[in-house]
Amino acid sequence: MEMIVPVVVNDFVSRVISKLIHSYQERGNVGQKLIRLQLLLMRLHASIEEAEQRFITNQQILLQLNIFIEAASQGYYLLDSFRSQATEVESGQDEVRNVYSLSSLNPCKRIRRMSNHVRSLLLGDQDMSKLQQVMELLETIAANLPEFNTLVGGYSRRSRRPYDTYLYVEKSMFGRHIEREEIINFLLQPDDDSAVYTLGVLPIIGRHRSGKKTLMENVCNDERIRNHFSYVSVLDGDDLEAVITNNDLQINKCLLVIEFAFFVDEESWKSFYQRASNLLKGTCSKIVIISSLEWAARLGTTRPITLRLLPLEQFWYFFKAIAFGSADPNGHPRLLSLGMQIAATMDGGFVRAQWCGRVLRARLEVDTWSFQS
Repeated sequence: MEMIVPVVVNDFVSRVISKLIHSYQERGNVGQKLIRLQLLLMRLHASIEEAEQRFITNQQILLQLNIFIEAASQGYYLLDSFRSQATEVESGQDEVRNVYSLSSLNPCKRIRRMSNHVRSLLLGDQDMSKLQQVMELLETIAANLPEFNTLVGGYSRRSRRPYDTYLYVEKSMFGRHIEREEIINFLLQPDDDSAVYTLGVLPIIGRHRSGKKTLMENVCNDERIRNHFSYVSVLDGDDLEAVITNNDLQINKCLLVIEFAFFVDEESWKSFYQRASNLLKGTCSKIVIISSLEWAARLGTTRPITLRLLPLEQFWYFFKAIAFGSADPNGHPRLLSLGMQIAATMDGGFVRAQWCGRVLRARLEVDTWSFQS
């Protein structure tokens, strides 16, 4: 039996290699398409980067920017997937060479392990179809970039961003441009001139660790908000009684960010809101509620903003920038492959991505990343 297995495996591997060669020959030009994909992504990335440095208030331009970011994320994810797949092929070749030396495995296990590995090497029609779809989307977007760049150029610039991408991504609200501007527009709105004063309340609802606090932190750091409000405070919604007794609400033009983590005491909220409305009348003050509780949306005076999970492609771009820092991911192909596996297990959690990304960035080693995956 021991003598037969190597012969069977050799024949199996030879057949698979022949199939791979035939498959790649049929598809042809895959390498050229990937180069074209990378060039399109570089061009699109430059336009996105420029737009993110502008104070864009037009909702249609923001929507277009969001579409561009989604398309770029799909392209980068696909490109990294192919690189990861190539890395697995190379590591698999080493596994093929060593498969006979694994004396701890019986012959059946050897064949099963080889079969599972080879199955992962095949570039299927679904991969090629996805590549073609993304290429067509990026080609369409590239044709509209000149007009987009012209529109974006009409808006004033933000403060200059840091050099390293990961520093910028960690401090920004990646993938939340529309929500961010909706919040800022609400906060900068003047008070209603009607006879009955209403203190504006905006609820931000999203699942646990979806980035609600990070989003508000980013909004509060915007220079327009810093210049507009004289006082910003984060309050515990589960203990509003203590807040009602202090004098903070007497400060002119306040921004109060209230978090309801576990429950909403309706009576405490009514008492707090009535007192806040009396003290802050005519000051253009605002309240923002952040919570994972759907019921908290009822406390708003305007339509709530609901944070959805980012698509995996966008989340991967965010996580990759944090995990690799200023290092080039292409210089660490094995870590790139492991990083994609790690990101897929995080369920879109921003907090976990930032924490785990910092840990991985501190040690760009296969052992450390393998442990996390």
